[in-house]
Amino acid sequence: MNSICSQGDATKENISFVKEIQMMMFGLGDSANPLLTSATIVEKIVLQQIIMIIGQAEDVAELRGVDGIYPQDILFLMRKDIHKLQRIVNYVGFKEMKRVVMNSMNDGDMPGLEELSSGTIEGRWESKRRITCLHFLESLGIDLERENAVDTIKQERLLRHVLRAQAMTPKMYEDFNYSRRTTFVSARFHNNRFLDWIRQQCPDCPVNKLRSFTSEMLGYLAKETVAHVVDLALLLRQDSVVNPADPFSRAQHTTLPFETFGSSHRQLEGPPPITPDEIREVLRRYYSTQLCPWGAFTVNMDPTIFNKILAC
Repeated sequence: MNSICSQGDATKENISFVKEIQMMMFGLGDSANPLLTSATIVEKIVLQQIIMIIGQAEDVAELRGVDGIYPQDILFLMRKDIHKLQRIVNYVGFKEMKRVVMNSMNDGDMPGLEELSSGTIEGRWESKRRITCLHFLESLGIDLERENAVDTIKQERLLRHVLRAQAMTPKMYEDFNYSRRTTFVSARFHNNRFLDWIRQQCPDCPVNKLRSFTSEMLGYLAKETVAHVVDLALLLRQDSVVNPADPFSRAQHTTLPFETFGSSHRQLEGPPPITPDEIREVLRRYYSTQLCPWGAFTVNMDPTIFNKILAC
């Protein structure tokens, strides 16, 4: 499934995540007021990427001889990037842990803080979904438990959040914290709305084949796609201010310290909003064959370059 389906069911209410994407972009490092046009473009990118992930995962499931798309198929697509695997496996574990804790609180069987901190119920609270993911990755020769490599992308994001929060008022930080928690799949925006959005935009997409907690993983990958677009846009902005005469100007982090934006008023507002032109340039560079190994010697455009997935 290489193309995005633009024809949906016109009889149903049009589902859109543009407002949520604007909040996500703010929480991921964009301005406090992201541009509506930029969020609209990002929504199209996310939809195209998710449909592509489902299509490729369906191909993997067919090769495995199973009827349906399982979490193992998503993990197989992500097998080449250890850091992305660590992030999604930890997300799966935390998501199930939250559900167990909330159910225990509702049933009145919530263990005390002493038990949680001492680890006496470690076996009971171990995430079965996380174990399932780890066992499958071990069958591929990937052991996440022994992987100690530093996730530089995660560190850049955390540093960017810390620097951003230091210049905020309490009210701004409250909005910032809420934006960081906004996702495509949550208590407010549950799985059904996310899946209905995909069905509406692409009726031919095999959403009904999703099994187990695959839909939650797709929701995570959708936000990761937004995060990667913001990361690359900030990196593009950093490259635009590089001084060729200063060899150390490229060594800056993509945290975009607010002192570079001028007055104290700008420091409170944060960086200027990411523009549609910056997003288009990010896509042009990401899909450019000239940036691949031996790309300068490429004559024809390889169509497989457009099958690259940002979050995998």
